[in-house]
Amino acid sequence: MLINRRPARWRDPDVVKTALWLAGLVTVLAIIVSSRFAEEARAWVMAGGRPAPIWSLLSRIGQSDWMLIPSGLAVIVLHYLNRPKFGPRGGFDTLYSMVLFFFTAVAATGIAVLIIKYSLGFSRPSVEGERVIRLFAFRPSYASFPSGHATTAAAFALSITLLWRPLAVVVWPLAIAIGMSRVMVNAHRISDVVAGLSFGAWGTLFVAVWFATR
Repeated sequence: MLINRRPARWRDPDVVKTALWLAGLVTVLAIIVSSRFAEEARAWVMAGGRPAPIWSLLSRIGQSDWMLIPSGLAVIVLHYLNRPKFGPRGGFDTLYSMVLFFFTAVAATGIAVLIIKYSLGFSRPSVEGERVIRLFAFRPSYASFPSGHATTAAAFALSITLLWRPLAVVVWPLAIAIGMSRVMVNAHRISDVVAGLSFGAWGTLFVAVWFATR
């Protein structure tokens, strides 16, 4: 994976630590700033009437089933093909590791964000005008923060970027568009989306580090 091919300076613990602290600070500031304009953005969306079909399509792309089912099946097949009866053992190791990393990143961040959002109990904009918090409500209408679709989009984008960097120019605009679609269809506030994108990226980074140290 490309995470193992970073320049030497990125293997310096002090450089990595500083970069992570800065990235964490930017993440927190982004969530705070976006929450300040969440209601204004929601009012603008509501004033526009029914969203264009493209937003509904992008919102559908943000669901993880079309990522997890094929990659999960590929993990099973590649694991089976790595058996000696199909040739030298380890012949599919690299491809197997890449697909397993992608599957793990999307699945792990998706499961984690579900637990968090259903526990926090932030109301969706379509339920009540002002933000309402009902801890441990465990209801879809009170599972707005962070956005699960945005989390999946960021996990998808960063995992693809780490596996094949040139695709970053394609997958990151798509991830941001998916996040925007959740605001446009009135399913989330903009702060939910920013938090979801951040959570997906951070979660994938931790998965990548775990894979790199195996």
